[in-house]
Amino acid sequence: MKRSSIIARRRRRRPRRRPPRHGHWLLATITLVCLACSPAERLPSWHDLLFDPALAASGGEEMSEIYCADETRWARTLEDQTTLTVPIEITAETRLTVGGCRRSGDPDAVLNIEVIPTKGDPVTHNLGAGQPHAWWQRTIELTDLRPGAAELRLTTNLPSGKFFLRELAIESLGRDETEGDPAPKILLISIDTLRADLDRWNTPTFDQLASESTTYSNSWAAAHWTKPSHATLLTGTRPSVHGALTWETGIHPEIPTIAEHLAAAGFVTGGSVFDCLHLEPRFGFGRGFASYTVSRRTPEQQIRATLEWMREHRTQKGFYFFHNYDVHSDFVHLPYESPEASREWVKQEFEIDGYGCRDNLCASGRLAAIGRGDQPPLDRENEVLEQLYGFGVSHIDQQLDMLFTGLRELGLWDETLIIFTSDHGETLLERGHATMHEAHWDEILRVPLWIKWPRGERAGEVVDLPVSGIDIAPTILHAAGLSSEELPGADLATLRRPRPLLLGGAGLRSLVEFPYKLTRSHGETDSFVLFDLGIDPTERNDLYGQNADIVEQLMATARILIDQDTRRTAELDRLANQGDVELSDEERKRLEALGYTE
Repeated sequence: MKRSSIIARRRRRRPRRRPPRHGHWLLATITLVCLACSPAERLPSWHDLLFDPALAASGGEEMSEIYCADETRWARTLEDQTTLTVPIEITAETRLTVGGCRRSGDPDAVLNIEVIPTKGDPVTHNLGAGQPHAWWQRTIELTDLRPGAAELRLTTNLPSGKFFLRELAIESLGRDETEGDPAPKILLISIDTLRADLDRWNTPTFDQLASESTTYSNSWAAAHWTKPSHATLLTGTRPSVHGALTWETGIHPEIPTIAEHLAAAGFVTGGSVFDCLHLEPRFGFGRGFASYTVSRRTPEQQIRATLEWMREHRTQKGFYFFHNYDVHSDFVHLPYESPEASREWVKQEFEIDGYGCRDNLCASGRLAAIGRGDQPPLDRENEVLEQLYGFGVSHIDQQLDMLFTGLRELGLWDETLIIFTSDHGETLLERGHATMHEAHWDEILRVPLWIKWPRGERAGEVVDLPVSGIDIAPTILHAAGLSSEELPGADLATLRRPRPLLLGGAGLRSLVEFPYKLTRSHGETDSFVLFDLGIDPTERNDLYGQNADIVEQLMATARILIDQDTRRTAELDRLANQGDVELSDEERKRLEALGYTE
């Protein structure tokens, strides 16, 4: 279901314009007047009170990972008679979002919410603490209060047990305090572990985005797991060059990120990244970002932070990196968590009791054991995994509607270049394996890629030329009017011919020269498989022993690209030495629980 907007108003529709014949989109549009907004128009704002220092200082335990109702969320634990207070601003249209979970079944559990304005009478809302063992969320319209400063006070009445506060946020419509017209933005969205075949699940927001974008139907990730693939997205270099190939290694210090390029060109830069350890600043991912938040926030909380950043920098040209991890496999009980997923649902649908754990292994750890052959999959487990994974895909689809609606409300949608993709896909027992992020099958390497160009240009177009994550950085730099001559990828706005794509880490892992894909067999150093993706898209018929000429041609192409990377790496190593980052035992255990192997 679509999330309702706080603003119910019509916007004047902008006429579609053809792109300028010379120059670049961002330089050409920076001086255009935004017809959809005016300086007098009131703009929405978003404030996550849960992360306000004043609320954190008022009571309750620190934020931590809480497992409740078969879902793990970052939440604040509240005991009985805990009172939290935080200052807020009331406008003509303000609403409060509250949500959480409790494990006890006491029917008298209540959250008392009092809003005390500086002028006028306070308003009190007594909320039941929700059904036990269920995450819940409610929205309260604060329409009976005079605009102005106020204090929000939340007090718990918990005869037994604890309450885990996951959501406490204000969304409001205030006055427009900005001067000048909205400036163009570049928004890079990466949904971690998102497969390319999204038509298998209910994704109306993705479908709408695709209809307004160019779809790249043959898109591959630069690598098969999170760190090297994202390092390529943010640098435009292949994994063997940027060097972020292991748990401990980061982006080579002599390789600039696109955020550094854009910041030097006058862009304001920001990012919201889920804390999966791999993308932390200590590995070089925060370079060039004026603000780079690494947290375990919910998708809604990440989106609020993104929209508030967009509002604050509405009149400045900007670049923002949004990374979400919700589709990724989990580590507590169920292999994939989401609001719709539960062990009870699996029991009802598939007659599997206590699904998620077997022989002291749970969630991602158990999926990894299936991949290693240590545990057999259950009957119909492929259907279970597809459904649970699909619930997560549908959930992030619903949440992103909030992001895209907010951009429209801020008057930024038309002039924002949005690049939507993923770092890799996921295996769902297609070959008897689950997760298996180290493999190079297309269910791992194929990813969605949509580019929403500004002002509706190229909407609905489908490009079937092979592309990969290595093309994202040059596309962004060209859109900003910057050079990308040193990068091996292509500007997707001008790509007109196919070229070979080298995927993976050091050496030859996979080479795509469509329709052929040459891949080094998993776990083997000198064993390869060859597939014709044009007639065998699921990679079932190995042609390696039947096409020696094609194999030799592909090997020769791979050697040329590998030699280029080797020379570039040698140049970088002469400039600087890079030390590895040492991970703690706790961090290693967390990565292992998520199914990662070194």
